[in-house]
Amino acid sequence: VRGPDGRPVGGARLLVVLSDEEGAPSVEAVSGPSGRVRLEGVPPGEVRVSAYARDLGRASAKLSVGDGELRRLDLRIEPAGTLFLRVESEGPDPTPRTRIDVVAVGTGEVVARRRPLLPSRWGALFGIEPRTGQISLRDLAAGDYEVRVNAGPRYEPAKALVRVRSGEPTRAVVKLTTAK
Repeated sequence: VRGPDGRPVGGARLLVVLSDEEGAPSVEAVSGPSGRVRLEGVPPGEVRVSAYARDLGRASAKLSVGDGELRRLDLRIEPAGTLFLRVESEGPDPTPRTRIDVVAVGTGEVVARRRPLLPSRWGALFGIEPRTGQISLRDLAAGDYEVRVNAGPRYEPAKALVRVRSGEPTRAVVKLTTAK
């Protein structure tokens, strides 16, 4: 795994997912100081290998792997962007039940998922900030995404298309309407 400058990235998280399945990865690993990692137990077939390095970005590639086959893959992490999203509603505060999925347009890969927050005396540690409806999603690769928002039975599910640019903040608003 290499960073945008071509230098090795240690500590990058790598995930391997079968291309025809969604959900949990079949193999997970972390790159060493040299940026290298050996992924064992990768199932045969078409797989997607994704690398993520906090504050640097992401990289992803599809690969066909035979049973017991040894393959080499070089991933170069591209500079990340940040999506600042605000969820607005016509009615009561939707944030206690809001679920957000950020899906890459074209591949259908869910690249970020946020779920409701539990009340905390430290405020919003993960998810949507209560009352303001704001959330920041960091380290997104440049590209087009569909943001899917579901805030429970009081509101209709909503979607928004956004384009995230490398190294730049992107701002978007999703407006929820009351369920009929």
